[in-house]
Amino acid sequence: MRKSHKLQTLASGREASFENQRFSTRKLRLSIEMKEKRSISPVSTPSRPIAQVDVKGGTGISYDERMMLHRHEWSPEEQECPARLSRPFSRIQHYGLMERCILVPARNITESALLSVHSKEYVSLVKKSAKLTTEQLYDLSGQYDGVFFNSFTWEASSLAAGTVLRMASLVASGKLMNGLALVRPPGHHAMYNEACGYCFFNNVAIAAAHLLGSPPMSTFCPNPSEVAVPPPKTPTFPQFKRILIVDWDVHQGQGTQFAFYNDNRVLFISIHRYERQKFWPKLREGDFDFIGDGAGRGFNINVPLNKTGMTDCDFLAIFHTIIMPVAYEFDPEIVFVSCGFDAAVGNAEGKMWISPACYGHMTHHLRTLAGGKIVVVLEGGYFLDSLEEGCVHVLKSLLGDAVPPLQAQGPPSRSVRRTLSSSIVALRQYWRCLNIPGLSGTVLRPDLSRFPQNSWPLVKGVIWPDINPKLPKPLIAFSRRLLQKCFPAPLPKSTLADLLVLLQVDASSQRNYPGPSSALRMKRSNNDVYRTLQLCANTFPVPSQSNYSKPQKTPRFSAYGTNLEGAAQTLEGALTSLFKNEFTAALLATSEPPMVAIAVALSKVSPRLLRQFRQPVLLLPEACLRGSEPQHLVLKRPRLQKPKSNQLEPPGTICRLLYMDFTEEEGLNSRTFDSLKSQQWDINHMNNLSTLVFSFRCSPCSATPEFTLESFSPTKSGESQTTWITLPLQTSQCCQIEAVSGCAHTVANVLAIMNAIVLPMSYAFGPDLVLINLGSAAEEPNKSTGVPAISLLHVAFLLKNIGSRLIVVTSRDADPHPLLLRCLLCEAPPRPFEEDQKCFACPEIQERIRFFIQRYKQRFKCFPITVDLPCWCTDASPRTRKEM
Repeated sequence: MRKSHKLQTLASGREASFENQRFSTRKLRLSIEMKEKRSISPVSTPSRPIAQVDVKGGTGISYDERMMLHRHEWSPEEQECPARLSRPFSRIQHYGLMERCILVPARNITESALLSVHSKEYVSLVKKSAKLTTEQLYDLSGQYDGVFFNSFTWEASSLAAGTVLRMASLVASGKLMNGLALVRPPGHHAMYNEACGYCFFNNVAIAAAHLLGSPPMSTFCPNPSEVAVPPPKTPTFPQFKRILIVDWDVHQGQGTQFAFYNDNRVLFISIHRYERQKFWPKLREGDFDFIGDGAGRGFNINVPLNKTGMTDCDFLAIFHTIIMPVAYEFDPEIVFVSCGFDAAVGNAEGKMWISPACYGHMTHHLRTLAGGKIVVVLEGGYFLDSLEEGCVHVLKSLLGDAVPPLQAQGPPSRSVRRTLSSSIVALRQYWRCLNIPGLSGTVLRPDLSRFPQNSWPLVKGVIWPDINPKLPKPLIAFSRRLLQKCFPAPLPKSTLADLLVLLQVDASSQRNYPGPSSALRMKRSNNDVYRTLQLCANTFPVPSQSNYSKPQKTPRFSAYGTNLEGAAQTLEGALTSLFKNEFTAALLATSEPPMVAIAVALSKVSPRLLRQFRQPVLLLPEACLRGSEPQHLVLKRPRLQKPKSNQLEPPGTICRLLYMDFTEEEGLNSRTFDSLKSQQWDINHMNNLSTLVFSFRCSPCSATPEFTLESFSPTKSGESQTTWITLPLQTSQCCQIEAVSGCAHTVANVLAIMNAIVLPMSYAFGPDLVLINLGSAAEEPNKSTGVPAISLLHVAFLLKNIGSRLIVVTSRDADPHPLLLRCLLCEAPPRPFEEDQKCFACPEIQERIRFFIQRYKQRFKCFPITVDLPCWCTDASPRTRKEM
């Protein structure tokens, strides 16, 4: 219980604080009541209400000023303050994003929905708090850890939980494509019968239980069978069987973990600061070996961070090594994100260095799941500058806008490598995708029976919310300078269009739009793609330029015809236009392999123009922040990377090209660059270009099936070089299913290679331009190469934001997949796997990945796991998707 002298200490300064808080609360309440009397929504925005939307899809957003009435009555400087809603909302309005979103009005939640996760006595207690006096509210706040009550706590908590539930229902039914819920108070710490850590009702758990149609199965919720959740009167969606919850708040979301600990219908993944149980909430259940129990064993994944100072590369390594592979194998039907920003730069709670743009990249990765059905719910985040920027990046990612590329990433920290290794050891027997590291033996599973079911007794130790860690003023100013000058800001919307379409001109007939081009059909016919493009922008004329033919007014994309006979000169102008006019993506339809021409053209683009879009490289030590007490806080400031002494080229003049090839015989090979060696003028151009090539091979070949790497450098310094990696997908001993044009693992094989090799190397490379040459492989159905078009959509979508610009090349004589243009613009790709396909890579591909990583681990430091790992010795066996 709270000590009595605590009340005496605060009594003197409390009266003045009461009057100020009461005045501001009455003023805000009066403003809301006046708006309600005029029948105006509490949010004065030009957003479209959900009832006025006549098309399916779109991004929803929720915000209500009534949630700002909940506040700390005894500490005006409390970090969990109403500004955590007003600041992000104002920033979103500043970027003009509200006009493109669909406003989901806030609504109160029903008590029956609350009872699916919380006890009846606890719900009644929170509801009665609205009628308590100030002294009684003060005493009630002292009964829980890290919470504060006021007379509006029940209303704000009810609105937050009800709004998330409403948003999830709209996304689940298909009326919304995805959504961002700006709500407070947060919810992921709230447990069955206890408020905790600013949280009163577990917003995400309640919404997930509603979609499941039944209470969650957990030993931490007493008598869950006695809770009856009535089904909706007019159900608009079937009951979900697989729900993914990703919690990247810097604190462990123990409330959500406890709610679904025995439930195999919900996969819960949490990334949190742990420091070997020294960081709040200091639970033993937050370590990697608590993986669920009973039917839910293997479906609770903790990624504990045992050191501070983590950067973007650490979180990306966690995503590429565990989160995305396991999520693909789980194949969820909807995704929830407990989105806390307290690991972002400037947060004293987290002491991490995650850039706001990294949250946009992680959201972009999750959009490849569940057909893009994702609900992002605000949790923590107490440095308002990074909080508002992070919300903008996440919302722009949900809208399908380009997320600014991150700086070239360094290797993950040693601490994260150890954490990932421990998590794989605990989970690899339940998820086949984690068998890429070799098996070194077996170890006994830790005996957790000596721990009670819940090591969190009621009021274990009261920590008042006004006792918060604080950063010194110089560090706060330094963090703000990082946000303004070093970390990437949200990209502005292009004033011309979102997609540049380059169509090859037939030199013999001088036709502007030859062949069965899907872009031509999109322009001339009113099909679904055309209507989709009209949703978010008005029509506008496209300015005429040299070497381009001017089409009619076209919404959302610009179509140009170009003669590629003089490829070097023409493409140089096209690439310059691509950068100058703020285009982020281009679709090039041609019958010629354009790799060499585009490489030479990119090397001629002005380095000054490229540097405008390139992020500065920051070198951060493994632990930037040290010391547990605020007065002893020490910061080792990041510094800009300096060029090496033997570096011939000035920093920033090397152009970086990432090339993905799916064209088989038309693709890149060693003879292509051997011909460049004999041409001195080409070598001079290539001196300013560094190229990383991934060439996928699907046709059977007599050569070795292993992944191979070749490289050559025209300069002695090696700064400008070309590295190409051949990735054969054909397997000799695997299942063959005619319905999917070959191996049933094909899609999973491509995604496994992307997560294990391509994405880590690409983020470490930091390209200026990403070129994906699909050729005829983009045609649907594609039986010639054996690569389903759905996997190509995921490849293009995953690489969309790695570089400053993206060019997708298709064959002029082939019809690309109809969803390709949608994925390049705003929509997420469909779910990757069909019913007869496997959702994990076959053992032969996993062995090739393992051999490649172990062979080149000294050259490429971006791979987190480079050694064989043991496995827990239990009787459990991996389960397939149908068994879940």
